[in-house]
Amino acid sequence: MTPYALKHIENKICISCLRPAEDGHIYCQFHRSQMKDRSRRSKEKKVALGICISCCEPATHWRYCKKHWLIHKESKRRYYRKRSMIMEKSGRCSNCGAPLDPDSDDGCKSCITCRERVTISDRRSNYK
Repeated sequence: MTPYALKHIENKICISCLRPAEDGHIYCQFHRSQMKDRSRRSKEKKVALGICISCCEPATHWRYCKKHWLIHKESKRRYYRKRSMIMEKSGRCSNCGAPLDPDSDDGCKSCITCRERVTISDRRSNYK
């Protein structure tokens, strides 16, 4: 980064203009929303063209090329594993975050509502 940008960061000023930067960010609210819109439009354009949203390779797996699809898949897996562990430690359902039933002491990680939803969907899939 340039000394100019570093000075703006120290003073919590947007590096694109002289407005105050949002807490924990280097841009003001206006420029952050502008960048977010630009990024969204770029992703939409890539999806329409059938290009991976992370690079310029053809999208073969949903919105990604195989390489970035595997990276995205592993990232999601880590996120949900971490979320599940946090919910389990706090005594909450790993699916919806609702408190676990104190009566059920069978080591379930999900609440009664989520368990019923899973068993119903399992029954439906068996009839196909």
